Amino acid sequence: MSGLIDMFEKCTDITTAQELFDTIENKNIISYNVLNVFHFKGLSGDDLKALEIYNSILTPNEQTYSIILNACSHSLLVNEAEQIFDLIPIKC
Repeated sequence: MSGLIDMFEKCTDITTAQELFDTIENKNIISYNVLNVFHFKGLSGDDLKALEIYNSILTPNEQTYSIILNACSHSLLVNEAEQIFDLIPIKC
């Protein structure tokens, strides 16, 4: 399903991509990240949607943090970026 969402993202069809995402019963980090990239690129016209999606993810991964920090950067959300950065686990 994530592949289909990615395809519609590449075709800039946010409506269909969001509808497909909404039909996924057991969303995983890949499906969240694929949809988040769409919003990060500004293709949806809603710069804050990427942050909203990030907030709904229970266990973000490295890719998630990269996507959301880039989205914050492009939307000039410095405080939000700092808060998210502080949540990134440090691997020793």
